Amino acid sequence: YASGTDEWMEFCPDGSYAYHLFKESYMSIAGASAERTEQDDHQGRWWLVSDVGGRAVLVLEATDGREFQWALEETESGASVEGVSYRSGPATRCG
Repeated sequence: YASGTDEWMEFCPDGSYAYHLFKESYMSIAGASAERTEQDDHQGRWWLVSDVGGRAVLVLEATDGREFQWALEETESGASVEGVSYRSGPATRCG
C-alpha cells in the first residue's frame, strides 16, 4: 500500500483564497491492484464567523458556486481546519 497527498490553502488579505487537493493511493495484493485518485481545486472569497458556541468557522465561497463551512482552530504552528493541520507561512499566490 502506498499513498500521497498534496494539499494547501492560501488566504489573501483582500479576502480571496485558493485551495488545492491531490490525493492518490495504490494497493496491490496477490496479483490484484487498485488505484484511487481524489482531486479538488477551487478559489473564491473567504471570511471567518463564530458559531453559537463561540468557535471559529472558516467560510469559503467558491467561484463555482460551492460553499464550505469548516471548523477552525489555532495551533502552535498554524491552524487546524476540520481536523487537518496546516502550518502558516507567507502567501505566494496573492497578487
